[in-house]
Formats: sequence, C-alpha cells, structure tokens
Amino acid sequence: MAAPRTVDKWKSKKWYSVIAPDIFKNVILGDTVAANSRIIPGRIVETNLSDVVAGYDSRRPTKKLRFKIKDVQGEKANTLFLGHRLHNEFERGLARKNSSKVYSNDVLSTSDGKKIRLKGVLVTTSPVNQAIKQDMRVKYQEIIKKEASSKKRDEFIHFILSGKLSGKLRSEIKSIASLKHALIQKTELIAE
Repeated sequence: MAAPRTVDKWKSKKWYSVIAPDIFKNVILGDTVAANSRIIPGRIVETNLSDVVAGYDSRRPTKKLRFKIKDVQGEKANTLFLGHRLHNEFERGLARKNSSKVYSNDVLSTSDGKKIRLKGVLVTTSPVNQAIKQDMRVKYQEIIKKEASSKKRDEFIHFILSGKLSGKLRSEIKSIASLKHALIQKTELIAE
C-alpha cells in the first residue's frame, strides 16, 4: 500500500510586506507569511527604532517600536503604532550601586485630544531621600503634561523618540538632584 501523499504547506503561503503608518513615512517594517490574508490582521510586529527612522544611531539600539497589523490591501499589510519601550538589556544596565531610581506612570492628553500612557524613569548619580524623589517626580510630571498638552499626538511621539523630551527633563530636573539618565521607558497609545 502506498504512503499517503503529503502536501507542503509552505507552497500555498504568500508573503506580505508590513508597512509602517504615516507617522513613520510608510517604510517597510518587514515581511510576514500567511496562507490567507484574513488571518494577518491583529499580528504584532516589533522592530528597532533605527530600522524605521533614517538617521537614528543604529550602533546602539535602545528603543523598540510596536505595531499592530490593522488590514491587508493586496500584498501590503498596513499597521497602527502601539507604542515603544526600551530594550530590557539597556534598562537593566541603567542603575548601579549608590544610585536611586524614580518611576512615574502617567496618562496624558495631547492638544488634539488623544491619550498616551508614559512610563518614565529618572536615575540619579547618588542615593537620594524620599523627599527629593517626590520633588523630582512632581517636576517630571509638570514637564511632560506641559509638553503633551502643547503638541499633537504625532508631534509628541516624535519629540519622545528623538530624545528631546529626555534632554529637556534632564536639564530641568538637574537643579533638584544630579541625574545620570532621564528616560521615557515606555509609551502606549490609548485607543479612543
């Protein structure tokens, strides 16, 4: 009796290009494979910031961007930007002995009414007490609320990813305590 014939499932699958949203100038994020285009929406794609934004220093990738595939048109899968986060290895190496970390988790509204969750971390060069940590957190929250309310969502995302917000935080909070890092650890776009 002959063995049953097997069918190679890979031959029936097609490749689809994953495209970034308009905020990232529709660059190609990569490819995904599927037998049917209806099963692609909902997939999550993660990539380094240096792969998406031209001119970003790719020697030391520290930020990962997250996208969700929303629909498929032909052989192109369009995405929505979900947010970003720091690489785990980079984040673990931030704090050393004799330093303090100050965390904050805030939901902000931009000038166009969109909501963004920001998770930030401030790392000092020497240990500080709770009163100073509280002052640092209050100043941090003032700055990010002011910046978010003065910019549209896309402008604010670029402001964060370019590192300009971190630079502004570092320059304004250093009067309270000496900072080694002022970083936005994670952003999440909150759906309407």
